Amino acid sequence: MKALKALVVVMGILIVAGVGLVIYGVLTQFGPDVEEGETIAGPATAPGVAPPLDTPAPAAPGGGVVGAVPAEPIGDIMLDEPAATEITGATVGENRILLRLSGGGRPDRVVILRATDGERLGSITLGGADEADAPDTASGR
Repeated sequence: MKALKALVVVMGILIVAGVGLVIYGVLTQFGPDVEEGETIAGPATAPGVAPPLDTPAPAAPGGGVVGAVPAEPIGDIMLDEPAATEITGATVGENRILLRLSGGGRPDRVVILRATDGERLGSITLGGADEADAPDTASGR
């Protein structure tokens, strides 16, 4: 009789473990399709742009990390952007932080910060030229 009770307990544990594995399999099979090097928000990198935040840095010979930034706090950084601006992506590489920004009544843009102190090094605005600024192809200007 003791052997039957032990068998029932072991089978109960196997059933619970099996159901857990089925649930895990369903969640991983039907979760978001994210490719290697891609974030859910979109492609992680463009040609010539550093890898995303969750990409491990390459190891340097003899230990350490190539291009590692010291893990010292840099304090609060205030970006000169409108209040409704949203950060839609971030990438770190070669001592730079690239922030993809959108909204705030301005065209989409990328802000480049120095990783060690948060200093704004520049920005790239994404969008076409205004009609007044566009060259007039009809008159040859």
